[in-house]
Amino acid sequence: MLDSLLTVPPGARRSKLDRQRRGPVRITGPQMKMALERAEEIAAFEMGEVDVSAIPPRRPAELSRYGIDGKASLLRRHGDSRRLATPLATAIYLTSRAVDDALDLLEVLISTKLLARAEQETMPPAQRRRRS
Repeated sequence: MLDSLLTVPPGARRSKLDRQRRGPVRITGPQMKMALERAEEIAAFEMGEVDVSAIPPRRPAELSRYGIDGKASLLRRHGDSRRLATPLATAIYLTSRAVDDALDLLEVLISTKLLARAEQETMPPAQRRRRS
């Protein structure tokens, strides 16, 4: 399972891990949909449920930083334990990060797009013309 995160599927240009590392980049409805799909896909890895409480918190944090920044092709070259531990720590980190990214985008969408539209629609017509 973890090795599949580092493998580039046939016909693709990037591994699953590479695709999941990046969150939304624009404030749009389609990006919100993509952010929710990303969170769902990462949650399907079920790595957030792995108990890592016996490991000092610093170690998974270091491995996840390395997994976020490193190329999948380089991660595949490590020995068995590091090759499996890095995507595990990265997937655990991404489980919460993807949800946070989606919630942050939702907050910005609500405050900028929806509230601005509601304000515009409740404004008297004469005032709307002046603002345009």
